[in-house]
Amino acid sequence: MNRFPTPSPTLVVACLALLVALGGTSIAAVTALPPGSVNTAALQNSAVTTKKIANKAVTLSKLAPSARIPGAKGDPGPKGDIGPSDGYERSVASFALPASGAPAGVNTLTIPQAGSYLIWAKAWFLPSSGGQTSIECKLGTGGNTDTSIITIGPLITPQTLALNVANEYSGAGFAILLCDSVPGGASAENAVISAIRVGSLTTSSG
Repeated sequence: MNRFPTPSPTLVVACLALLVALGGTSIAAVTALPPGSVNTAALQNSAVTTKKIANKAVTLSKLAPSARIPGAKGDPGPKGDIGPSDGYERSVASFALPASGAPAGVNTLTIPQAGSYLIWAKAWFLPSSGGQTSIECKLGTGGNTDTSIITIGPLITPQTLALNVANEYSGAGFAILLCDSVPGGASAENAVISAIRVGSLTTSSG
């Protein structure tokens, strides 16, 4: 004779449902950790993967420079305004050199501001008489000078003379082209002085 009655199927099903419900609650209680209970030391290497990070959860400031992937190059910006001119030029169409042989200022260029400048001057010459005439010209800046001599005459005209000089200006200044003619007079044509300011200037001589 059995002391315990055989359980009915309904009772068995009810008991199994109760066990499943209690087991799920226990697992949830274990996996639901309190905030701040997991620190860096508790995480294993490679424990946090890309799939486990929510979108936009990690900002650029939290990434090391080596982990940042540069984006595509942007479009070029608009062209800036043209800066102030640092080049200056003055020309004289014609200038008559005296027959006395005294130096005369054929052309003078004003340098309006301080800086390092490269300066050029040129002119071509015609004799005032039928004989040969020696033309000597100097390009001066108040500091450095350049000198050149040419000879003109009926069979060797016109002749072009060119000069250049480098100079440092501490303030506003000038460049002047001085010429004389011996023994007769001459005409200087299209006398031009040009100056360009440069960022730095290195001069040498050999």
